[in-house]
Formats: sequence, C-alpha cells, structure tokens
Amino acid sequence: MLSFGEKIIGARSILGWSQSELAETADLGIATVQSVEAGKACNVRTEDKLVRALSRAGIEFTEDGIRKPDNTITRFEGDDWFSELLEDAYFTLLEAKNKEMLIFGGNNKVSPPSVIAGFRRLRQAGVRIREMVEEGDDYLMGPEADYRWIPSAFYKNYVTVVYAHKVLNDFGTHGLLFTNTEWADAERNKFDLLWSLSPELTIRSAADVRY
Repeated sequence: MLSFGEKIIGARSILGWSQSELAETADLGIATVQSVEAGKACNVRTEDKLVRALSRAGIEFTEDGIRKPDNTITRFEGDDWFSELLEDAYFTLLEAKNKEMLIFGGNNKVSPPSVIAGFRRLRQAGVRIREMVEEGDDYLMGPEADYRWIPSAFYKNYVTVVYAHKVLNDFGTHGLLFTNTEWADAERNKFDLLWSLSPELTIRSAADVRY
C-alpha cells in the first residue's frame, strides 16, 4: 500500500506536473508539497487541498494507490465554483495542443471579478475563448470576433463549456465536469457547426471591462 506522499508523487507523474505546478493548483507552498512527498506528516487541511487539486485533474485515490480512469466526473459547487473550473481549465490547457475554450450560453455581464481574472489568466496563457451569447448582447469582454449570437428563443444562461478532453455542464448552483475525449470531440463539433451557421458580429462591444 502506498503512503500518502507516494500517492502524491505518483499522481504528479501521471499528470506530468512539477511540484511547483501542484503547489499552485492546490494553493500551497512548494515547501509543503516537498515535505508531504518526503513522507512527513501533514494536517487534514493540507491533505484535503492536495486531494481536491489532483481529483479535479482526473486522479482517483483508492485504498491501495491512485489511478486515472478514462472517464471521470467532477462536481464543482459553492459560490465561486466557476472560478475553480477556470483554474482547472488553465492547467489542463497549458499542456494541450488545442488551446481553446468553447462556451455556449454565456453572459459576460454577470461575471464576478474572480471569473474575469480567471479568463484573463487563460488569455495571457495563449488560450482562445470563443463564446455564443444571447442575440443582441453587446456586453462582450473578449474580442468581438470571438463571439456569435444565439437567437433569444433558444438562449438559456446555463452554459456548456468545452476544453481539451473535458465538458462542463452548468446546473446553476453547481457544475459537473466530465472527462471524456469522445464526448468532448462531439460537443466541439456541435459548437463549431452552430458557430459556422451564425453570422459574424459587426457590433462594437459596450463592455467597460475587458478580458
């Protein structure tokens, strides 16, 4: 049976993460990660942060060790759950060949500061974010070319987000993130079809804050 520190080392190896990447994702100091991996005892709060960070990346902790199933479901909840999703997207897309996030059903105007910061971080990392928003919505925080309109009769502000091999479904109070390559590819194709059928926007954004 692996020790907790050995599980952390193994999980990093599977994901290809450095100690500093894990520390940043788990909101811990790198010295703390090094201490845990060296086999030193840690408190419950530290252990929980590490497990949560790695679980969001698709690592499953078992009694005997760890594994990364092909298909996983991660639940995001709490007042700032969408910001946690953007954090997962950031670390996932850092290593992805296709550095793009697709959002169907968005509404930039309701984005709190933490979400705006998350989107800015993604853009600074070279990630393109394409969004489909309600027809007539001119509050666009990104480049106008990265938006298309959804006819109002078909619009609901319950977003679907696609990036890399993951799909997020928004249920309002929480989100479910599915790790499934085939489904992500299917949702990406669906988004691209709808995007191609929607005309380019010729408006200028009215947003007073930009990503």
